[in-house]
Amino acid sequence: FNSDGINDEAFLLKSTKFSGEGLFVRLSNKKSGFRWIRLDVIDWGKQYPNVDLSMGVDIAKPGEYQTACGKGYFECNEGEPKVLKLRRPAIDYFKFESANSFFVWDDKIAKFKRIWMSD
Repeated sequence: FNSDGINDEAFLLKSTKFSGEGLFVRLSNKKSGFRWIRLDVIDWGKQYPNVDLSMGVDIAKPGEYQTACGKGYFECNEGEPKVLKLRRPAIDYFKFESANSFFVWDDKIAKFKRIWMSD
């Protein structure tokens, strides 16, 4: 995801300590190998003790994608694009038949940015 020539991995992990799940990335780093980054966590709470994974993950291939604000779901915030132009793969994170966002690596801030693709 960070274009350093080393494969990165994204995982959906089910918690064994609470009723929830999370999206984690094993990101390569030429200096220190790999590091783990937590991108999102969902905690269903004690009232829902046995929830299965509710999210999905895939790879968004390079290309142009209309964002949620570009589709008119809401107004675009400052710096939020109407069309996302991916030059490298990103993480497609979605709830089945519902909300969808991409996590895109931003070289300038050396972090993932979340871009909403649908609500």
